[in-house]
Amino acid sequence: MEMKDSRSGLELLQAEDWINIFEPSSTEKFKKSSNVSKTGRRHWGGCCRGLVMFLVPILVFTSAVVTKLGSVVLAHEAGKTLTIVNEEEKQVTDKATTTQDLAIAYAWILISLIAPSVINSIFSLMTSSAREMKYPTKIMVTLTLIAGIFEGVGVSILGVVVLGRLSLLSGISVMLAIVPFSSFGEFVYRLMSKSKRGLLFLGIILCCCSLGAMVFFNGDYSLAYLIPLALICIGYTFWSKNSPLKLKELKCFYYVGFLRSFIQVPTIVLSVWVIWIIEGHEPVSLWTLGFPGLGEDDRSLIAGLCVIVGSFIVYHFGWMACSLCFQKIGFATPLVISSPIAFGVIFGVCWGTSENCVEVSDLYWEVPIFIVLLVIQTLISRHVWYENIFPIPIQKALWTRTGYCSVGCEQFLLMNRREKALRFEVKRNQSQESLPSVFTNDSTNSSFGVEDVRTIASCNTKNETNHVFMCTTMWHENTKEMHHLLHSYLRVDSGRLETNDKTVYEGHLLFDDAVTPEGAYNEYVNCFLSLLPSDIPSIKEFITPYGYQLLITLPHGMQIYMHLKDKTKIRNKKRWSQIMYMFYILRFRVITSGLDINNVFILTTDGDTEFDMPSTRDLLLYLKRNHTVGGVCSRVFPKGGGPVAWFQVFEYAVGHWLQKAAENVLGSVLCLPGCFSMLRGTAVEEVMHTYTTNAVTGKEFLQYDQGEDRWLSTLLLKHGWLLQYAASADAYTYCPSTFHEFFNQRRRWVSSTIANLVDLIMNSSAVVKKNIAISHFFMFYQAMLLFGTLISPGIILMMMGAGLNAGFGIHQAWVSITFLVVTIIYAVICLKTTSNVSFHFF
Repeated sequence: MEMKDSRSGLELLQAEDWINIFEPSSTEKFKKSSNVSKTGRRHWGGCCRGLVMFLVPILVFTSAVVTKLGSVVLAHEAGKTLTIVNEEEKQVTDKATTTQDLAIAYAWILISLIAPSVINSIFSLMTSSAREMKYPTKIMVTLTLIAGIFEGVGVSILGVVVLGRLSLLSGISVMLAIVPFSSFGEFVYRLMSKSKRGLLFLGIILCCCSLGAMVFFNGDYSLAYLIPLALICIGYTFWSKNSPLKLKELKCFYYVGFLRSFIQVPTIVLSVWVIWIIEGHEPVSLWTLGFPGLGEDDRSLIAGLCVIVGSFIVYHFGWMACSLCFQKIGFATPLVISSPIAFGVIFGVCWGTSENCVEVSDLYWEVPIFIVLLVIQTLISRHVWYENIFPIPIQKALWTRTGYCSVGCEQFLLMNRREKALRFEVKRNQSQESLPSVFTNDSTNSSFGVEDVRTIASCNTKNETNHVFMCTTMWHENTKEMHHLLHSYLRVDSGRLETNDKTVYEGHLLFDDAVTPEGAYNEYVNCFLSLLPSDIPSIKEFITPYGYQLLITLPHGMQIYMHLKDKTKIRNKKRWSQIMYMFYILRFRVITSGLDINNVFILTTDGDTEFDMPSTRDLLLYLKRNHTVGGVCSRVFPKGGGPVAWFQVFEYAVGHWLQKAAENVLGSVLCLPGCFSMLRGTAVEEVMHTYTTNAVTGKEFLQYDQGEDRWLSTLLLKHGWLLQYAASADAYTYCPSTFHEFFNQRRRWVSSTIANLVDLIMNSSAVVKKNIAISHFFMFYQAMLLFGTLISPGIILMMMGAGLNAGFGIHQAWVSITFLVVTIIYAVICLKTTSNVSFHFF
């Protein structure tokens, strides 16, 4: 290619010609012209983040303390009456000594124990039916049911018998032993792998010695087998978390969680009932006296509600803290210090009371045992102090299993948190599965198969340099729109240095019909060049087979390539510009520059889009944290004035933000808008050859050319990629301000949406089989939305007819005939005339 080295060879307009519009003579002026509303929104966003980081740790800590206190008090209420068999043997000092009071305490213990299992079974069932299509094997089902039964028996023995027979302080201490008993499987794993195991071995031995001393000083030697039995049953569920079978459960994570929680409910009910009978009470009295009188015993009522609500808050807000990357202050610290605070609260409240729940003579052995068990728990669960996750990870990336437990809730969460968060990738098989021809192409012979699980060490993956190619398709944008686009590029250029971001950013602007018949730049190209700041280091020009290429270096080093297309040499329109930059980046730049395509990402924007560095980085994080994601879109704000633009502000909020959020939760986003979305290079490489298909039939024209972004998203879904919606990333785009523009835009969008939805629904079986994020439930949901879209015009006409009939007495039949005639006439006009004629008739 021939190169012209100088900027002087370009026909640039003088900045003074546009001074009345913007006067963008330097980079600093671009920085000062930031959007005021956006700055205000970011300020409030920072305040909200600070408020969340302040409130979440307080909620987690308070709820953990309340849950622990409620568990021991509730068991203590039942434990005080365990020795009362006959009404004649009632002790005056006990308050809950009647059979009904005893049954009420048992009933609240039963409800508090099964509440987490019921909540988790409902959540897991809903999530598995919407997202997972991998069913567990027979051995997985068997082991899961066994683990659920063991855990149900363990929490019942611990929550009713053990805590009921111990003092309140000893009850706090014995729950600390859940962590070392749950790590026994980890010790065996390290013993077999010959890795470091001394600390675990020492912790388990000291824990057993401490529990033995507790039983000895307590004097109830039946606890010598009840405590280990309860702790072993509870800890068994964590023993296999490092086994290969546990990793295979990730493919059916929520199904396994549902089975475990589902079997726990009858197991806990049966276990508590058996304990009730063993203690010498009438079998039916638990049901006839306990549940009808749940609100009669205030102490049991308050303690039970504290356990149920507190454990729910601890789990979900602790999950939030881990997801938002403040695990140390929002998860680890509150859970670790909750036991000492609960221990101190019991000591302070019960000291000197008539109930003598704290014996001074027992403090000399209760306090040392508590300190030893607390130190052991802190050392074994020290992995929770290392934040090694991406922001907002999926649930199975954080937890070894779904759900939580009300007794020993914080110990359960400490062990349930993975030592290293997981990153999910899709492994390609050697042979391609048999799918309809629409799913295949001649250039790719790969398909998605089993999930490949890899651990990550930190939020910023080391030794990986990401390359983000920002690609903008342009045509006849006005000066104001170009200014905002250039401003966005300059923000990214300066934002790289402010945040020490090692990601390489590179811009590509593709101008359609940019060359005049005389071979010069058209007015739109000259307009864009005139808006460049004066401190641009260099601009170079290249003559290319498709027209011209300009290489612009921004003040902070980022490069922008302007591809000026000559319509006599290459196809115009947006889809062909997208195909051009796909092949240029993935077939030319990646090879010539020696880039790793796994670290190549394409940011698609329109010529009137305004964005910034934080939003760009948010999109990149979504793609880096989950390697099954092929693309992610942002939240788009419409800009413009007039009634049509005002209507679209509401429409974007409902039809885009709400709809995409629902799709993201239920399955996958179906359309990545080209105005601001980021695509994975490997995902684009798989579909870009199919994306070049020419439209032959009318259906293909509607699907391929009327909505390029929708069709590209459909191809990615068919190849098994997950598409997500990132509400944290914002972008602004100009929407149609006149009804004529709005009508033409929506005529293209609606026809393309219907054509692509019909394509997905007709191939729903193959799509569900290929894409792990899409289920039959999700496809049924989309079919119902499509059905509602198709019948909505008829419903509107029926409502109008009913209104005319009710208001003016016009017969419904005449109204229907009139609407039918008008519809037929307009359909004929649309088929036989140009779009301008049909629009003016409308």
